[in-house]
Amino acid sequence: MLATAADPGVAVELLLSRQCADGTFPKHLDTMECGSGDLAATASAVTALAARPFTDAAPASKRPDGWSERRVSAVVSAVTALGVRPTGEGLVTGEAGTPDVALSASVAAARQVAGLDASGTARSLGKLARADGGFAKEPEGDGATDFPTSLAAAPGVAGRSWLTAADSPLSPALRLPLSGADAASGTQLRATAQPALPPWLMWGLTGLAGSLLLAAIVLIFLLRRFIKTKGGLVMRKLLAVTSVLIGLTIAVPATARAVDPAKGYAGVCTGADARTGVTVVVDFQELDGNGGTAAPTITRCSPNANPGTARTGIKALQDAGIAVAGTAKWGLGFVCRLEGRPAATETLPLTTNPNYKEACVITPSPVAYWGYWYADGSGSAWTYSSQGALNRNVVPGGFEGWSFSLNKSASTNPPPRVTPSNPARTVQ
Repeated sequence: MLATAADPGVAVELLLSRQCADGTFPKHLDTMECGSGDLAATASAVTALAARPFTDAAPASKRPDGWSERRVSAVVSAVTALGVRPTGEGLVTGEAGTPDVALSASVAAARQVAGLDASGTARSLGKLARADGGFAKEPEGDGATDFPTSLAAAPGVAGRSWLTAADSPLSPALRLPLSGADAASGTQLRATAQPALPPWLMWGLTGLAGSLLLAAIVLIFLLRRFIKTKGGLVMRKLLAVTSVLIGLTIAVPATARAVDPAKGYAGVCTGADARTGVTVVVDFQELDGNGGTAAPTITRCSPNANPGTARTGIKALQDAGIAVAGTAKWGLGFVCRLEGRPAATETLPLTTNPNYKEACVITPSPVAYWGYWYADGSGSAWTYSSQGALNRNVVPGGFEGWSFSLNKSASTNPPPRVTPSNPARTVQ
């Protein structure tokens, strides 16, 4: 309806004004303020906000003309909120703890509209289908096939929204991340923390590596001739030099990851920063020692260079000197690596795939990802954030926590193993 309306502006503004604090939407639009909303309503809102008129021939990844920053942010935060409830199998459970077929399908369809992979939900729902292809109201019971439930499950089984199905008569949907109308607008949701190397530098490094390798081969050939006549200590020294040369050749493409000491400082925030900055904690959990690579927990203060101005969780990470990288499709909307971990070549022993490697293409694995937590600094327990760090503003004097979750469920995700206590907040 929003996409086909002559002037959808009023309806869009009404919808945006009702978004809850955690990025979800309430079940009823007469709800003026809310901390958390309804998952099914959020899925419907994402579908509505992402729809475009048929007359819009722009690429699906281009920000439509007339879209406000507020609408872009609302879509991104709502899609992020939809990723909190589904299990590792892509299903959403109801109050009884059993899979909710209709809700799982609705959430999967909305996520697929925004460009996320819904194949996990499709596979899981396929296993719950009856012999006649339909679904019962209670998937784990012996009830008869229910037509409304079967109809609601269709997008989930297909792994595709009605908006993006082939030859769909409905409005087409845009795909995140959105690019701005022009380069000057700067409205892109791509990651900027890890820029790609320019082509000339890549070719230069490749040429240097090739030259060093060729020199090493020639030197080895000459040394083999020399050993027949001279041998001895001189020969061993030259071989050592050759080994170093080869090592340098192999190491040329590698890049090191380390905390930037020029940003922030180690430990909990102190002084004026204790009230205006935030303390960032990065707990690598099972990544510490995985593959023989140590990764001790990092605790650093992230000062606010402009006290009083809001900062996102991503900005707090960067101001603390933590290297952060998102995914190729969503940019920093989904944090994929912190301090280069998990590395692209690092094996993550998932229960379902013991040889899994994180490529950071669309979203991280739902059972191997960086959990995002926060605390106000008063010494209370950590709270899991239902918003992404790109859309949530930090609490001055509080704590921002990142804890790697491996083979855990939504109820067993581990919080950072550091007590979020700020003396400036606890001692008044």
